[in-house]
Amino acid sequence: MNPAGRGSVRGRFLPCLAALAWFSTASAAEEDPVERGRALFEGAESAPLSIRMGENILPARGISCAGCHGGDAGGGEEAQSGPPIDWATLSQPSPSRPGYTLASFAAALTEGHRPGGGELGSAMPRFAFERPEDAAALAAYLRVVAARQRTGFTADGIVFRSTTDPVAKPFLRAFEARVTELAPNGVYGRRIRLSPEDAAFASIGAREIGSGEEMPDLFPLAPIIGDENPLDTRGAFASVADQVAALAEGSGEMVILATPAMRARLREALPRSATLHWRKGQAEGEIPILGIGAAHLARALEGTGEAPVYAMADDLAGVAIGSGRCLVVSDPRPVAGMPTEAPATRYGRTAATVLVEALRICGPDCTRSRLMRAFDGVRASPPDWPDLDYAEHPLTGSDEIALWSACMD
Repeated sequence: MNPAGRGSVRGRFLPCLAALAWFSTASAAEEDPVERGRALFEGAESAPLSIRMGENILPARGISCAGCHGGDAGGGEEAQSGPPIDWATLSQPSPSRPGYTLASFAAALTEGHRPGGGELGSAMPRFAFERPEDAAALAAYLRVVAARQRTGFTADGIVFRSTTDPVAKPFLRAFEARVTELAPNGVYGRRIRLSPEDAAFASIGAREIGSGEEMPDLFPLAPIIGDENPLDTRGAFASVADQVAALAEGSGEMVILATPAMRARLREALPRSATLHWRKGQAEGEIPILGIGAAHLARALEGTGEAPVYAMADDLAGVAIGSGRCLVVSDPRPVAGMPTEAPATRYGRTAATVLVEALRICGPDCTRSRLMRAFDGVRASPPDWPDLDYAEHPLTGSDEIALWSACMD
């Protein structure tokens, strides 16, 4: 395949911060109280919260314990955010109040009463729980959240879970080599270590996003669609949604061949400015066709019409492209000049660079939640990778995409 031309297109990225519903759907009788408490704490759809507003009870949309008090219950970082509410802190008496008991904790949540007398401030919602045992479930999670937020984080090391899939070996080798170069003695005395074990701080280079339950996904090898929560997932190159938007720019109409699930997710993740008309089938004529995934790209190439075929670079491997066929290809990892190493190697090196910086920003007493927020302070300009700025592009660090026009001889 010979590149016939190249141009760079940047799409606008609007991250969706809605939490992913990873929680159990078991009945109340079978449900683990701690998992129920976690769902309540994080505002999951499986454990809906309501708030009291005078005589009215309304859905607590956009309000969660984690949102104000931090994902580790260690206190919010924004101005006017809530204080630490892990159970060790709550149960400890302070000069202004006795320690919380389960009964006084429930009264504080539902009525706003402080233990020992007085009222909580108006910024603290008065909740109405779906189940009578919800206050106890929330307390059960607050008893373990501090330890769970530091899983894999020891006095002398930080364990990150890595896949054993052979496909990931170039990525992991480059990652480890770069970590050794940047932090030979670790970060704050803790060495970064990769292991396939589950008791890890976060996942690195996962082949499937979301398979680690509470464990954040960092630099997955699976595609980032664009609707993931940046507090759960961080990547280092443009999302599928950004690539679709770049390919659609200027065409006005494009046929999308993809699974129903992918189509549904992209509808939500695509920038609102994208001028894209969705169609169910393969169109005739000159309307461009984009196949998302190798199977759908192969289907797009089966057509005999004059419609241009669009593709993403990661879908090209293993797809037969007939002689004389031309494609417009989106490349989410463009660099100046011709790269001398495979994308996986460059990605591994970039991932290590970003992670070491995020850990330094997070500090010596890092938690999973604080690490994910620390990414927002990372900016990097790798020599063989697009510039990264997680304050501007929280999920992926970049929306830079190059479009190649390529034809088979």
